Amino acid sequence: MKNLLIILLLLSSCAQQEKKENTHEIDEIETSEAYKETMTVHDEVMPKMDNIVQLKKQLKVKIDSLSLGSNPYTASINALNTQVVELENADKAMMDWMHQFDGSKKSDTTEAIIQYYMSQKEIITDVAEKMNTAIKNATAALD
Repeated sequence: MKNLLIILLLLSSCAQQEKKENTHEIDEIETSEAYKETMTVHDEVMPKMDNIVQLKKQLKVKIDSLSLGSNPYTASINALNTQVVELENADKAMMDWMHQFDGSKKSDTTEAIIQYYMSQKEIITDVAEKMNTAIKNATAALD
């Protein structure tokens, strides 16, 4: 009888350990998916940083050319300067996000980590929208 009790306790312990391992695997998958979703947004928009740099250069050249002469085109220059500022703000938003992002979040609970990555996905999505809008507006201003 005593042996039977020991065997049952061992089986119960093994079952609990297996359940704990399965739960841990699910937690890792959920955390990994939340991280991947966040990084997918980042990876789609990050290459556009080069576009921002190029557009700022082009806008500044156009501003310089409009500034030449005795009668500068003040309204056009102001509009182009607005586009430069919009591009700079988008660039800064991306840099700020990258500096504060913690891609190795491990110390919190799984739920907290997933919540962190999902909130970061929202932030980087806003940054992406800001970048895309700035690029679109700057491109239109150069045409």
